[in-house]
Amino acid sequence: MNKLLFTDIDGTLTDSNGKIPEKNINVINRLAEKGVKTVLCTGRNITKALPVARKLNINLPMVCIDGILLYDVKNKRTIHGMLMENDEAKELINIAEKFGVFAEASNGYKYYKHIHSKELMKFDFFNSHTPFGYFKSYLGGIRYTNSFNDLKKISGGYYQVTIGCDKNIKNEIIEEIKSKGFENIDIRDNLWDGYIFLNRKGADKSRGIDILCREFGIPPDETVSIGDDLNDLGMLEFCGTGVAMGNAADKVKKAADFVTLTNDKNGFAAACERFFDI
Repeated sequence: MNKLLFTDIDGTLTDSNGKIPEKNINVINRLAEKGVKTVLCTGRNITKALPVARKLNINLPMVCIDGILLYDVKNKRTIHGMLMENDEAKELINIAEKFGVFAEASNGYKYYKHIHSKELMKFDFFNSHTPFGYFKSYLGGIRYTNSFNDLKKISGGYYQVTIGCDKNIKNEIIEEIKSKGFENIDIRDNLWDGYIFLNRKGADKSRGIDILCREFGIPPDETVSIGDDLNDLGMLEFCGTGVAMGNAADKVKKAADFVTLTNDKNGFAAACERFFDI
């Protein structure tokens, strides 16, 4: 019997307008009544994930920034974090400066971004760059810096550095990073076109899931995970049942045990009803 659900947020719990359908909220409440635990497993930072946890009345730890850290919602603290070495993070920012590209650093709670030129605003696509857009981004824990040097002064340490660049220089930047001989840095360049995600080796949603399965005393084969994007591959393969949304990337669908409906057709709720018998 399945006892634990791990779910992505964007494109899974949310519809194409970024809203959580009422049916998904009702299903999670029904799961709780049945004693099934629901864990948010997201690429979002803590600040952006917390409102979702509150909306769904979920007090369990969250897997944030693709497994780089776990956040204890109940006790309001970061647990099982994978901080980068400050010197390594700053050297990665130096590389971004050398190439004059979009750069972002996260301390777990906030994303600090430096947009070196107007042309690079395309890499900040979550912000409409209107007064309301900047206000909404601020509430989501996004801060804009005036220089690359400011990115090297953020407090709280570095969980991830992200570079946004055009395809014609992407490989050159990756080779520059590799030439520095970082032994503990993963280079993930296959999640989104034009982006290079840099973090400690071993970061993956499945890492956070493994930790929580052990803490809850629930074996992976009694768990279900639901997701839609490439950063969900690890968790879909780790859990006993991996469910891909109907709107998922083809590679995600191929890796899943089951493909549900899209996020605009209540695919999340349909999968929960099927695999938890509610």
